[in-house]
Amino acid sequence: MSHLCDSISERNIDVNRPSSSQQSTSQPFRSKSSVNNRIPDHQASTKPTTKKSSKHSAMSRHKQPQGEAGGSQTHNNSSVSNLATACQNLNINNENSVVNQGDSPKNKHAKKKEKKLKQLKMPAPEQSVNMTGPRTPQSSQSNPGYSGTYSEYTSISVQDFFSMQVSPLYAYSNTRYLENLSHHPQYQLAHNIQVGRELLCAQLAASAPNTPHLQSQRPHSVSIPNSPVLQPEYISPKCFQNVMQHPLLSQTYTRSIHTKFGQNARSPKQSTSVGEGARAQGGKTGQNNTTPKHNRKNKKKPRSGSDLKFEPYLTPKEVEVGLKNNTLIEGVIRINPKQFQHSYVSGSDRSEQDILIDGIRYRNRALEGDIVVVQLIESDNENEEGTKKDSAKKGTTKEGTTKRCTTKKSTTKEGTSKQGSSKMASTIEDTSMEGISKEGSSIEDTSEEGSTKGGTTKEDSSKEENSKEAIAKEETSKEGQVSRPKDKNQKRGKVVFIKEVVHNRTCIGNLRIMPDNNRQRALFVPRDHRIPRLNIPFTCWPDNFYADHKNYESTLFLAHITDWTDTRFAVGTILRNIGQSGDMVSETRAILAQTDLDITPFGKEVRHLYPRLDYKIPEEEFLVREDCRKLCLFSIDPPNCRDIDDAVSCRELENGNYEIGVHIADVSHFLTEDTILDEKVAEKATTIYLVERAYHMLPDDLCMLCSLFPGVDKLAFSVFWEITKDAKVIDHRFAKTVINSCAQLAYDHAQAVLDDKEDAEASFPETYNGFTFSDIYKVIKALGSISATFRKNRFDGGALRIDQAKVAFHLNPSNGLPDAFCIYENKESHQLIEEFMLLANMTVANRIHKDHPSLAFLRCHPPPSSFMMKQLAKSLSPMGIEIDISSAGNLHRSLLHHIGQDSKDGKAMVLNMLCAKPMSRAKYFCADGCEDDDFHHYALNVPLYTHFTSPIRRYADIMVHRLLAASLHYRETPNWDVDRVRTVAAQCNKQKYNAKKAGELSTELYTLKYIELNSPVVTEAAVVEVRDKYIDVIIIAMGLNRRIFFNNDFPGTYECIKHEGGARLSKMQLWWKADKNLPAVGQVVEVFSVLKVELYKDDDLGKIDIRLVRPQ
Repeated sequence: MSHLCDSISERNIDVNRPSSSQQSTSQPFRSKSSVNNRIPDHQASTKPTTKKSSKHSAMSRHKQPQGEAGGSQTHNNSSVSNLATACQNLNINNENSVVNQGDSPKNKHAKKKEKKLKQLKMPAPEQSVNMTGPRTPQSSQSNPGYSGTYSEYTSISVQDFFSMQVSPLYAYSNTRYLENLSHHPQYQLAHNIQVGRELLCAQLAASAPNTPHLQSQRPHSVSIPNSPVLQPEYISPKCFQNVMQHPLLSQTYTRSIHTKFGQNARSPKQSTSVGEGARAQGGKTGQNNTTPKHNRKNKKKPRSGSDLKFEPYLTPKEVEVGLKNNTLIEGVIRINPKQFQHSYVSGSDRSEQDILIDGIRYRNRALEGDIVVVQLIESDNENEEGTKKDSAKKGTTKEGTTKRCTTKKSTTKEGTSKQGSSKMASTIEDTSMEGISKEGSSIEDTSEEGSTKGGTTKEDSSKEENSKEAIAKEETSKEGQVSRPKDKNQKRGKVVFIKEVVHNRTCIGNLRIMPDNNRQRALFVPRDHRIPRLNIPFTCWPDNFYADHKNYESTLFLAHITDWTDTRFAVGTILRNIGQSGDMVSETRAILAQTDLDITPFGKEVRHLYPRLDYKIPEEEFLVREDCRKLCLFSIDPPNCRDIDDAVSCRELENGNYEIGVHIADVSHFLTEDTILDEKVAEKATTIYLVERAYHMLPDDLCMLCSLFPGVDKLAFSVFWEITKDAKVIDHRFAKTVINSCAQLAYDHAQAVLDDKEDAEASFPETYNGFTFSDIYKVIKALGSISATFRKNRFDGGALRIDQAKVAFHLNPSNGLPDAFCIYENKESHQLIEEFMLLANMTVANRIHKDHPSLAFLRCHPPPSSFMMKQLAKSLSPMGIEIDISSAGNLHRSLLHHIGQDSKDGKAMVLNMLCAKPMSRAKYFCADGCEDDDFHHYALNVPLYTHFTSPIRRYADIMVHRLLAASLHYRETPNWDVDRVRTVAAQCNKQKYNAKKAGELSTELYTLKYIELNSPVVTEAAVVEVRDKYIDVIIIAMGLNRRIFFNNDFPGTYECIKHEGGARLSKMQLWWKADKNLPAVGQVVEVFSVLKVELYKDDDLGKIDIRLVRPQ
C-alpha cells in the first residue's frame, strides 16, 4: 500500500464506501485557485467537442468572488514546494469548486457525486484584497445548513462544523487508512506549526480545509513543499483547539466519532446529518441514503460514541463517603458465564435480590471476582417497553393459564450451534479421588451465581465470530436482540469503582487476522466469554503470523489485557504460546494458565530449609511429645494417595468408653515461619488436583517426609476424645505426638470390613507393628458405629448436605487417556473419616478462638440468598415439590422426601443442582472485628469451624496448627498483624477456588476426551430447564451439563408451551417427522424428564455435540 502522502492527489473522494489505499483512475478534485491556475493549459490542449464538454469549460471560467482575489497569490519557497497542490486537493467544500474530469466522459455516478459534494460544503470567510489592511469580514455565498453573516457562522466552533460536514467522509475508513493519516500533508503541516514558538503563544494557528495559513512577521520554514503562506491574521486559542480535533489531526477524536457519524451518514433523522443539508438546498430527502435496503435490513443500529466508552471511576474519597451514607454498595461481581452481558453483585442484606449490572458498559471494566463498588440506577423503562413490543411482534397470546410460543422449524440459520456444543476445556465438578474433601459439606464451596458443572462452558467460538450472544442464557428474540431480565422490581446498578482487582486479566484463546486483513492489529478471541475480545498489536504476534495465520487457527495463546477503554474490545498482549487445541497436555497447560495457578517446582534455593528423606526424629522430640507408636493407628485414603495427612486410632478404656484419636501430619514443625519457603508455600496455598496428577503445595520431598506412611515413625498433631459407645463426647485433649501407622487402607478396604465381605481379609494390605487384620477389623467396626451415630445426630441437629455428581476416571497407563469412568460414590467408609475430621476441625476451632480471639484463623459459610431460595421454592411448588427454606436442616429434611438416600437418579441430580445455585461460597477469615453471625457455618450448622486436618495440601491448616501450638505452649504466640492474617485468608480463598475450578475443567476435559474416543455415546439426561428454543440437561452418568438447541438440524417441529405459574412449568412439545420405516411421533419435554441423548464428536468442528435420540 502506497503512503497517503504519495497518492492523496490522485484519490477519488467517495462518501459511499470506505477509503482504501488503491489509487483512483479518475482525476482529483481541486480547489478553485488550483483549477483556475490550470485553465489556460487545459484550454490550450483540449477543444470542446460536445455540449457537455463546452458546458464544463464554461463552468471552469466562472469568476471568483472579488474578496478571494488574493487567494491566487503564489510563493515560490523551495522549502514548501508541494503543499499548495496537496492541500488544495482536499478543498471540496467550496461551492464554486470544479471537478476536473479531463477528457474522460462522466460515468453514471458522476452527477450523484457532484450533488453529494455540494452537500458537504464548508463555508470560508472571504479574505480581503488588501492583505495588510484592516480585517473586515466580507459577505460569502450561502452555505447548506447555515446562512447569515460571517460573524454568525463563525460563532459556530470549527469542531462542531467538522463534526457535521467533514467527519462523515471518514466514518467508513478502514483502519489502515486512518493509521496512515500521519503521512497526510495537512497533518504534517499542523504538526510543524504546532511545535512552533509563535503557535504555542497563540500567535499562529493551524488550518483546517479552507482556512488559510497565516505568515508571521518572522517567518519560519515548514517541511511540506509549496505551502501557501499568507499575512498574519489573529486566530484565537479556542480556534486552534477546535482545529486540532479535526479527524485528520486527531486519531483519538476520529475513533470516538467513528460510529456516531457512521449513523449520521445513514440516518436522515439526525439533525446534523449530511442529508439534512441536502434538504436545506431543496434536494431529494433520501439522496444521501446510499446503503441498499437489502444490506440495511438486518443490520444493528450503530451505537453512539458515548455508548462505546466507559464512565470514569469515582475518587477514593467519594467512594468512602458513598459507602458510609449507603448510597454506594460494595460487593464481589459475578458474571453470568452463559450471558456475559449480565453480572450480579450481592449487597450486605442477603434477603434482598442481587443487583443486576446490565451490559458491559455498566460493568465498567470489572471482571469475575473483582471487589467493586456499585451505584444503584433507575430501571430503563424504554427497554422494558421495547421488550413488550418485541413480545407483541412475536405474536405470543394467552390461552387460559398458558401462552404458547410456537416456533416451527426455521428456514434460515439462527446463529446458534447445532443441537448442542462444547469445547475441550469446559467445567465440571472435581473428580480426582485425591481431591475429595474428607470434611464433607459438598455445598460449602459452591458459588452463588451457579455451581453447576459446565457453568463456564466454552461454546465453539467460530460460530460466534460476530456475536457472543449466541451462547446467551436468556432467550434471543427474532430481531437478534438478547432479551433483558423481565423482573420490573430487579434492582440495577453500575460499577463506579473497583476496590480490589482480583481477576488477573489474563485469558486463553485464539489469535486471528482482522476481517480487513489489518497488518497492525490482530483479533484475540478468549475462550471465556466473560472476558472481552482483544486487539493485539503486531509487535506481539508470533513468528510469521500474518502470512501463515491459518496454521495458527488451532493454537492456544495466553494473553493479558493491557488497556480497556472501548466497550467493544480491549487491547492486550500475547504472553506465550500454550499449544495446540485438543492436545491433552496443551489443554491441561491452558487450564492451569487460565485459572492463574503456579505449578513451578521449588528450586535449590529452598532445599536447605527442610530435612532430607532419611530424617530421623531426634531424641529431644520424644521428650516433649506423646509416644503413640503402640496404638492401633491407620489411615484411610483414596487408592495410590501420596499426601496422607491424617490417621485414626481407637482403643477401649477401662470404663468401657473409647479413646478415639485423629492424628494429623505435623507440617508446621518442618515448615519454618517467615522463610522464603514459607512465603512460596503461602502463595501456592493449596495442592492442585487434576485428573492425571496432583501439583503439591509443598516440595515433593517435604510432602513425602510429612505423609503418614505405614511402618515409619512420624511427627503428628493429635486430638483425642473420650466417647461413649452411644457416641457422646465426654472430654477431649490435644497433644503433639510421635506415631507409627500400622496400615495404609483404601476406602474399598474399609468398606469391605464394614460390609462384612468374605474376601475382606484376602484383599487387605500389609500390616505393621505386630497388628493383624482382626485388630484393625475391630477398630473399623467401632469407628463405623460411632461415626454413623455422629452423622445421624448432625443432620438431626440441622446440618445440610447437597451431593453433586463427581466423576472418577481410569486412565490407560500407556497413553494416559481415559478408558473408563464412574460416578464417585459416597459410601460408609467415606462418611466414617468425614465425621471424625469434622469433629476435629470443630474442636480445634473452639480452642483457637478462645485462646486467640483476634488472630483465630476460621472458616465460615454465609447463608444463601434468601431471595433466590424463595424464588426456587415458589417455582417448585406448582410441581408438587415443597421445600422448607427456613433453615439448613429444614431444607435437608424437605429434600429427603423427594430425593431419598439415592442422589444418582435424574430428579435428585436436578434438585441438588437447583438448590446449590443460591448457595454462598465458604471462606476463610480472621476473627478480629467480626460479629457472632459472621462465624456461623450454614451447611454444618455450627457456630465455629476451621480447617485443621489437611496441612500437607492446605496452607490454612498450617496457620491453624501454629495457633494451636501456641495454645499448648509448644511455641510463642505468633506476633501476627491482623492485616497479615486477613491477607493470608484472602490468598487461601482465591487459590482454593481456582484449584477447584481447575479440577472441574480437568474433569470435563477428560470426560469429553472419553466421549471423543468412544463416539457416539448414548446415555440418559435429565431436563433442568425449558426455554423457547433450547433445553438445559444434565447427563446423569457423567454429571455433565449441556444445552440442546432446536434449530434447522432438528428433524421435525417444536413448540414451547409456557405456563403462567412459573418457568419451571414450561413444556416443549416436539413432533418428530416420519423417517424411513419409523412413523411420526410426538414427545413432551418438561423439567425432570429423563431423555435419551447421543454425545458424539463433530468431525467438521472438532468438538463434542449433543442431540436428542428419537423416542421409540
